[in-house]
Amino acid sequence: PAPVAFAGVDRRQPHQVTVTLSGYEPWHGEVPFDRSQQTMQLIAVLTPIVGAVSVLTEPPGAQISLDGRPQGTSPRRIEGLPVQAPVRLRVQLAGYHAVERQVEWAGQKYVEVKLKLEREPGGKEPRTRN
Repeated sequence: PAPVAFAGVDRRQPHQVTVTLSGYEPWHGEVPFDRSQQTMQLIAVLTPIVGAVSVLTEPPGAQISLDGRPQGTSPRRIEGLPVQAPVRLRVQLAGYHAVERQVEWAGQKYVEVKLKLEREPGGKEPRTRN
């Protein structure tokens, strides 16, 4: 938790400082000290860790949504997703059963999801353009 105070720090030389917080990129910096000051303030701005999900479906062309927000059609790579929590993936294509999955990051910044869609009873093969 911030703020943090350190006592007994040698102010005659700069120090390497690393600030970490789960779900954020580490912050590293060299901190010079002003010997005339008894205290100093350091502001470390942490950047959230983001990742990407690639969605591939068979057949392709399925509508993709993540956490209820439309993301386009498969195949597709969706970037800039916060990796602190799982995301809910839904794919749907006319004539096929919709599929929902929870995407877990498991410490990774990239996840690939491959789904073979199952045809609905009486579902017709999607038309292809010639």
